[in-house]
Amino acid sequence: MAYFEDMPNLPQRSIFTPSVSTTYFDKVSRKRTEIRQENIPPRLKSMEQLWWWNKGGETRPFFHYPYFMYSAGHAELDLTKAATKEAALFKRDRSSSVLITDSGGYQVAKIPDFFDWDSPEKIDKKRERLFTWIDAVADYSLSLDAPTFGASADHKALKTPADCLAFTLENLAFYESRPNKNENVRFLHAIHGSTIDDQTKWYEAVKRYRHYGWAFGASTEETPFRNLKNLLRMLMFLKQEGALEHSPHVHVLGIGVSAAAVMYSYIQIMIRRSGIPKFQITFDVSTAFRKAGESGLLFTDFERSILGPNLETTRKAVVPKTGWEDWDLPMGHDDLPKQLDFESPVFGYAEDKDRIMPKHLQPWSDGISLSLMMAQNLWLQTEMYKDAHDRFFVALERLPVERSLSDQMLNRLLMRVANHFDQHKELQSIQEDVWTMMYLIHAEGIMPPGWRRGDRGMSLEYFMAIKSMIDEVFDAKNPFAVLDKYEAELSSYLGGMLVS
Repeated sequence: MAYFEDMPNLPQRSIFTPSVSTTYFDKVSRKRTEIRQENIPPRLKSMEQLWWWNKGGETRPFFHYPYFMYSAGHAELDLTKAATKEAALFKRDRSSSVLITDSGGYQVAKIPDFFDWDSPEKIDKKRERLFTWIDAVADYSLSLDAPTFGASADHKALKTPADCLAFTLENLAFYESRPNKNENVRFLHAIHGSTIDDQTKWYEAVKRYRHYGWAFGASTEETPFRNLKNLLRMLMFLKQEGALEHSPHVHVLGIGVSAAAVMYSYIQIMIRRSGIPKFQITFDVSTAFRKAGESGLLFTDFERSILGPNLETTRKAVVPKTGWEDWDLPMGHDDLPKQLDFESPVFGYAEDKDRIMPKHLQPWSDGISLSLMMAQNLWLQTEMYKDAHDRFFVALERLPVERSLSDQMLNRLLMRVANHFDQHKELQSIQEDVWTMMYLIHAEGIMPPGWRRGDRGMSLEYFMAIKSMIDEVFDAKNPFAVLDKYEAELSSYLGGMLVS
């Protein structure tokens, strides 16, 4: 399963590659008794049950999800130490999982002394350690870059975007010159820049180095690729350049709302139809791990809405740092607080005698509690994406929009049904289709805890505008003019798709 483009049956959907935290790998690589001597949950017979990227083995994981991302920027780079400290990573089953590594570019931009800028020799030594680690673990990797959002007049070396590009090119040349590099790692070149001209210049500079795909975006609000319009613009540019034919993998960094995930899938379908059959979009976000680690946030369930401004519909619990006895919580059955009265393969089901109980999550910050919470959060996150995509593809199958309905006709139909949703029983069957399609293409109301999409609801108006924009882009002789036409109408909505 090492490479997406070599799979006999390519996934129809965009692929979520959760960005796993160092804490998670550190904790699940230990034995239970190294973390906690007592109060070990009976359900957790081995920490390997939390190695969800492995499909089987002696200890079967609670659930299987084969895709993930991990960053060299915060990994243990000493391979001898890492083999023990991050054993879960080094013992992964490569036949049942795909790993994309981040090269450490985010740390280059955010940590001023990530490299010793006064010593070229130490810079080369750090590069070599990063690349050696990537060669040892990765199927895919982002190239070692210097994102432009890290440029600052106060930085020792990266004072301007031009400095960032120059350092990125040095890294690419360094890797190419390594005599013992792992030729099996497939690199994705991130494209940076605050304007289309800057992005084009970056592309022209890096394209000559070996690559199998591209990456857009980063964990910063200033990044232009954090909205759909600019992503489409660059994809159209790459397609016209012929750059997607031999490098059909695109990764979007740091965006994980369900609405975006489903839109990526729709874009993926359209690009494949346009003559690039192996095109694949992947995306990552670290929320499942970050929210548990920062504030004890536990994802318990999700709900859906059809229309309306109330988008905060996800159920969640906050695991207290002190004991549960200090909290006045309404109780459910089996002595479970209602906040924890949910079912999952990680925490267990109602009929299980070994369900995870509140007492098992204390202390809140130890490795067993955090690992269970992070795994639960990830499982629920994957279920949300699956649910959104299932409904989206059902809608495409049951409402042949592209084949028999123009956008104008569909708009009238949707508005008519939306305005008389509960009044006309004879419309019941078509209501179901429209209801599905209306919020599914945007996964309306399916929101992980703590995520926002702004104050405006995902109305029918925006649903139609987004769909029309994507369709027109792929039909137009000048797709960039189409994107410009939609910019004013969609800018506020697209900004609302950002992850805080």
